[in-house]
Amino acid sequence: MVRSKNLLMFTTLLFFVLSCNEKVTKETNSVPKVQKKSTTQIKEELTEKGFQIFDYVDEKTKDTVLT
Repeated sequence: MVRSKNLLMFTTLLFFVLSCNEKVTKETNSVPKVQKKSTTQIKEELTEKGFQIFDYVDEKTKDTVLT
């Protein structure tokens, strides 16, 4: 009787130990690549959606600004 209790306790303990095993996944610090859209593509998309677009070139930064 004592042997079957010990076997049952050992089996139960083994079950709990094995079921608590967490899988470790490799974490990466890579940033997903995002495709940048050109100013022309952005203007076309906004115009298709019904927005009125005004753009100018900022003289200091030489960037095209959409408003």
